[in-house]
Amino acid sequence: MRDSDSDPTASFVEVCRQIRDAGGFTVPTDPNVRTASVPTISVTLIPDSAVPGNLETLLLRAVTNHQHLTPCLETFFNCCAFDAEPISIASKKKLTIIIAARNANNPSCTLTNIWSGEQNRWNPIDGLHPAFQPIVDFLRQYKT
Repeated sequence: MRDSDSDPTASFVEVCRQIRDAGGFTVPTDPNVRTASVPTISVTLIPDSAVPGNLETLLLRAVTNHQHLTPCLETFFNCCAFDAEPISIASKKKLTIIIAARNANNPSCTLTNIWSGEQNRWNPIDGLHPAFQPIVDFLRQYKT
């Protein structure tokens, strides 16, 4: 798995180059396609192979329970011109702000900590959101 960053095709090509440079491995021809070799290798991009972005871009798709904040946040994001920045940076900023806005007890909570203990109740990300289904399907390929 790798972030698509600003160019999904270039990101895929870079991972394939790294696999080729490691030597002794069959290189996938397309994202999400398993090689027939042993070991089986495949590459998936996040948020997906056609969309620029990163993990935070994917997680933003699954943000719920903040509808009351949406107008305020969108105004703030526009004021800060986040959409003029590379999507990976903009997504990180937006998600950090949403987490802070939703977390009443710990506005400095990080993406890493939002999943644990008491912080999880303030987590704006729906872990069962359909946005994650392509990742689930990708990982299920390797179920033994």
